[in-house]
Amino acid sequence: MLSVGVLTMPASDRLGPEFRSYLTYDNYTWLKRAGLKVVPIPIGITDEEALVYFNQIQGLYLPGGPSSEPTYKRLAFRFLDLAAASKDRPFPIWGTCHGFQMMLLWAGATLDPIDSMLLQEKTTLRILPTKGRLFQHRRPEVDHIHLSHSLGITLAHFRQNRRLTSLFRILATSHDRAGIEYVSVMEGIHIPLYGVQFHPEMSKSLDWMAEFFKKEMGPPQKQHALPHTFSLTKRNLRPCAAAWNEYYLKGDAPLCFVFNGKPVH
Repeated sequence: MLSVGVLTMPASDRLGPEFRSYLTYDNYTWLKRAGLKVVPIPIGITDEEALVYFNQIQGLYLPGGPSSEPTYKRLAFRFLDLAAASKDRPFPIWGTCHGFQMMLLWAGATLDPIDSMLLQEKTTLRILPTKGRLFQHRRPEVDHIHLSHSLGITLAHFRQNRRLTSLFRILATSHDRAGIEYVSVMEGIHIPLYGVQFHPEMSKSLDWMAEFFKKEMGPPQKQHALPHTFSLTKRNLRPCAAAWNEYYLKGDAPLCFVFNGKPVH
């Protein structure tokens, strides 16, 4: 079975000494439905430990969430650097919402305020006439996507950034409450990076995106002991940290796996 690493998300912008982090149950089940083995990655690992994970997983998922904590950002950039430098095997990275924003920051962009927090009305993707791998696999058939974000990048800002346009192609855009057009789907031109500024894990009609992500992965690697192992059983499920509630579109409190990671010394 192919393994996907998931960089677990801190609950706030300030980590405590236990390096507690989370993985939402919706993200976990979205990847599991595609037939992927989910490997949670704690945010407190070293660069050397990140390389161990990189060499054993076949792709990385950067989930949505409420925090831009510096340790998390450093580790996300580490994996993006490793994927960009990988020549002997494809290593796809998928970024959802906050993960999409991590890709933008990694590419040297600044984020724009986008008024799409808990935007539940019907929202249509404007698909650009751009040849891309993702939409060649399948084009979205839904006109309702789950939006919950206050940051992103406008279409105009993206097109003015030469580094962004050299790394990514825009596949689709959306409009916020104020009518501002922003990038909602992008993919790497030469690197298998995929970013969406919405939440496909909240709609089973978008399970095909996880299946495409799996299709982009190389063969399983020889397995060795990982630096950390985390339980993904229902006994480890509990309500997500309160910071998640304002980002969530469902009425019920979201469930998360909760982990304690190893601090960096």
